[in-house]
Amino acid sequence: MSNDYLNPQIEILDGDDNVVDLDIESWTFNDGHDSSSATSILDIHTNPFDIGAELKVYVGYGSAPKTKLFGGYVKQIEKKTPNNTYTVTANNYIVRASDYYFVSADQNVPFSRNNIQTEDLVRDVLAEAGLTNFTYDETHFLLRTGAEEGIAVSLVTAYDFCKNLANILTWHLWGDEDGLIHFENRKPYVMFGTSGTPGDSTPEDADQPIGYILIDEYGIDYNYSVDEKNLRNRVVVYAGDIVAEREAESEYLPAGFRKSVLMGCTGIIDDQYHADLTARYNLAYLNRLTYGLQTTVIGNPILLPRRTLTVNSSIINDATINGDWYIFSTQHSFDKSGGYTTNMVLKR
Repeated sequence: MSNDYLNPQIEILDGDDNVVDLDIESWTFNDGHDSSSATSILDIHTNPFDIGAELKVYVGYGSAPKTKLFGGYVKQIEKKTPNNTYTVTANNYIVRASDYYFVSADQNVPFSRNNIQTEDLVRDVLAEAGLTNFTYDETHFLLRTGAEEGIAVSLVTAYDFCKNLANILTWHLWGDEDGLIHFENRKPYVMFGTSGTPGDSTPEDADQPIGYILIDEYGIDYNYSVDEKNLRNRVVVYAGDIVAEREAESEYLPAGFRKSVLMGCTGIIDDQYHADLTARYNLAYLNRLTYGLQTTVIGNPILLPRRTLTVNSSIINDATINGDWYIFSTQHSFDKSGGYTTNMVLKR
C-alpha cells in the first residue's frame, strides 16, 4: 500500500446520500463489543450539520470502492477558537435505544409483556424507540412472570433493558452502520461452532475470518496479554423467591476457590428451569481466561468489531500470537499529519 495510508478517501454523506464537501482536519471512529453505540468524530473547518442531522462515513483508498463504516445522528457540535474549527460528534442509529426512557403516564400501567420469547420482547422494546430494523437468533428462552403487570419495562432505557436480557442469555446486542439492530449469540471471542447453543451449534456456524494480517509487516506495534480478571467460576441467579446456582473448579484458581457473580432476574423469570438455564449459560461463558492482543496497523476500513481475523507473524512462531482472533474493538483515526491508522483490541 506504500504511503497511500497518508491520503485515504474519506467521504461524508448526508441523510439523503448526498456527498458533503468538507475540509477534514481529523476523523475518529470508535466501536467495540461493549459499546452501547459507535461514535464518529469529525474535526472540520466549516460545519454544515445541525444537531440530529443524519450522516454516513465511507472510507477507502484511491479509486477502489469505499467501505461504509458509520451511519447515525449528530449529537454534539463544538466550535473551537482561535483556530475556528468544529468538532462534530455523531452516534450510530442504536443510540435511540439509549435515549429512549420508559416512563408511563400511569405508574400502575407500565409497558409490559408476558409469556414471550426473549427475542420478541427485545424487538417490542426497541420498536418503542423507533428501531424496527431488527435481526436475531432464536433463543428458545421463554420469559414469564406471575406478576399481575407481567414483565414490566419501567424507569429504564430501552438499551439497558435489552442489554440485561442479552446478559442473561450471554447474547449480544448491537447496531450496525446501516441501522440494523442485532440480537444474536455473538460471544466476544472466536466461536468454533461447538458450543451447542443456538447460533453456534454446528461446524457451519463457526466464525470465518475476514482476512489475515502479518503483524510484524503491517503492524506498527502490538501487545499480548492473558488474565483471569473476568473469570467467574460460580454463578448465582436470583429470580424472586427462586435461586439457581452453578459452579465448577478452575485450573487457574486455587482449589476450592470461587469467584462469584450474581445475575438478577426478578420480574423476568419465575421458574426454576429458566433460572437454572441462566446459571448454566453464564458459567460456560465466564469460566475461562481472557486472551488479548492489541495492535495498531495501517488503516483498513474492513477491520470492524464483531468480525474475526487471522494473525500471523513471519518472525515469531508463537501460537499465543498466531491464529484466529475476534475483533473486540477498533479505533479508526485519520489526521493530516499522521495519516490513517486502525487500532484494534483482539480477543480469544
